[in-house]
Amino acid sequence: MILKTKRFILKPLLENNATQSYINWLIDFRNSGQGLKNNKIITITDLKNYIIEKNNSDILFLGIFLRNKILHIGNIKFEPLDYKKNQTTMGILIGDLEWRSKGVFNEIIIDIEKYLVKIGIFKINLAVSKTNLHAIHVYKKNNFKVVKDEEKDIFMSKKIKVT
Repeated sequence: MILKTKRFILKPLLENNATQSYINWLIDFRNSGQGLKNNKIITITDLKNYIIEKNNSDILFLGIFLRNKILHIGNIKFEPLDYKKNQTTMGILIGDLEWRSKGVFNEIIIDIEKYLVKIGIFKINLAVSKTNLHAIHVYKKNNFKVVKDEEKDIFMSKKIKVT
């Protein structure tokens, strides 16, 4: 499965996408307090094993690549794909600093939602750190609603409109 937008290609993440740059993104997010604190990925082998594990699960794990340079700038993951409840939980990482705050999510979410509907997913859930004000704004702009507000995180969801 490959999705193409004006600026990006979204395609399944593969072992050869395990690079030191990707590891640096994870370290950066962990150190910023916005990433997974229990993330133990520190080597390329760890990252390759993680990608293999995720690809052998019932999830949608896509790399976000620049269309004109084939540069890997981030990932978006939907885990798990719950077909009984027709919903999923989303995580996104724009790792390349030059591409943060450049409308990546706004551009890719439309095509991703169309794909999710085709495979029977009609609701997206997510959690975001309260300190990540930019992400919260972007999610709200894309019709995600706050469903729970906790001390450190905000939980949001969106029902995908079927067109």
